[in-house]
Amino acid sequence: MIIENHPRLLSSLLLLLFWMLRSFALSTATDNEDHYSSSSSIFLSRINYDDLTANKTVFIKWAAPWCGHSQELAPVWDRLVAAVIAEKADDIENSENSFLIAEVDCSQEQQWCIEMGYTAYPTLTYGDGSVGGIFLQKYTSVNKEFEDLYQFYKDKLLDKSFCTPGNLAAL
Repeated sequence: MIIENHPRLLSSLLLLLFWMLRSFALSTATDNEDHYSSSSSIFLSRINYDDLTANKTVFIKWAAPWCGHSQELAPVWDRLVAAVIAEKADDIENSENSFLIAEVDCSQEQQWCIEMGYTAYPTLTYGDGSVGGIFLQKYTSVNKEFEDLYQFYKDKLLDKSFCTPGNLAAL
């Protein structure tokens, strides 16, 4: 056989085969694992942003699935989304449906994330979601555990205690 007479060719083909199998295994593992986001999370895009955020207070995670920090925050964010959804379901009679918790996949919406100024991931923003998000404020606390984010939601976002043109009552 020709390969037996050419040891370099054999080693090159084996190396190529190894890398192909490794790449396939990594892509399959990534496709099968749902660590990045929950199925209950609402994903925003440049196209649906205005429709989904109109007249709402929002809490948005701008992230990228390849980013280690985004991956670390993912289960915390998923838990927060579930808690907010459960709370809204429990209080459906009093809910004005004026709060939205969502996320943006900046690997899919790269240009939009750059235009919005979100290039370090994850970035959390909150506030009045109207007018294309120009009044959003950055969540600047280093505390990004579930309890911290949930308390922030309860204390700051439910009572809309931030100033924007859409929330003049906070003045």
